Amino acid sequence: MKKRVIITGLLIAAIFVISVVLYFISLPKVSVIIPVYNGEKYIPSSELHVLGQNFKDFEVIYINDGSTDKTLEKLKELQTRYKNIRIYSQENQGAGMARNKGLSLARGKYVMFLDIDDIFNKNLLNIMYKKAVKTNSDIVICHAITVENGKIWSYDMSLPFGHPVDKEVFNRNDIKARILNFTGSEIWDKMFRRKFLIKNRILFPKLAHTEDVAFTPLALLLADRISTVNDFLVTYYPRLTPDSLSSKMNDSPCDTMDSLILLKNEFEKRNLYEEAEQSYLRLFIAVYVHLFNYIDENNKKMIRKKYEWFLKEIKVRDKKREYIDDNYLFDHFYEIERKYPV
Repeated sequence: MKKRVIITGLLIAAIFVISVVLYFISLPKVSVIIPVYNGEKYIPSSELHVLGQNFKDFEVIYINDGSTDKTLEKLKELQTRYKNIRIYSQENQGAGMARNKGLSLARGKYVMFLDIDDIFNKNLLNIMYKKAVKTNSDIVICHAITVENGKIWSYDMSLPFGHPVDKEVFNRNDIKARILNFTGSEIWDKMFRRKFLIKNRILFPKLAHTEDVAFTPLALLLADRISTVNDFLVTYYPRLTPDSLSSKMNDSPCDTMDSLILLKNEFEKRNLYEEAEQSYLRLFIAVYVHLFNYIDENNKKMIRKKYEWFLKEIKVRDKKREYIDDNYLFDHFYEIERKYPV
């Protein structure tokens, strides 16, 4: 009798171990998270450029963010043809909250946050994942092409200065003064180690736009291992014309500033602000100048008045031109100061 109990126990234990092993073997290497709000017309492009990747061991998590068109219907039809698709629907909460939900559902070792309407090289996941594994990176960044009105920008906002240091893998200790500035805050050109994001509680804030300004810089500062690939793997098409971008930013002009404030607060909570101050102030001025390029006169005056306390708090006016080390941004910042005094 005892023998049978022992054998039964061993069999149960063996089955459990085999089940666990099979579970981990079945986990995808990469999770691609795509928020979708009324994006039915872009789903065929997503099928071609995301589901058509040469890299096969990945899952795509579509977060239907309260769409009112046929997005969900189109996604379910797509799911009948691709077994690596997962769909989650929620009330409209914005792209940031949708990405957070996708991250909570993801099972891959690495994650990418892609948009439904951009174009991705078919080798995107393959090249990025190989680099991530080879270098054991927390973050991998690729180059991107921006095409607007049929013209290719000469400016690469993903890695405008190329690889920033003379070593393959780096972190904030190697480029402390520019750790938040060597790449843009965009997320679609970056692959993140999932456990790195979860361990460090790096999430998107609930904002209408510019939520990546509070996400990417925090990840860059906390990452122990960052690497880049010398390939242009993303083609970004700004769906917003200057007029529509202006309209969007005027609808919620405070989001950009709130995102910068949330970022500083996170740095302070983690005792990192003093270390990141120079790079943060460079980022602040860049984002601040960009905001003023698009909002109307009334919002410019409102922003200057409402957030004067924050400019005083970060003491940005105490910093000299050499500290900011960007003549264009430095001059435009003080032009805003002169034109909209408080």
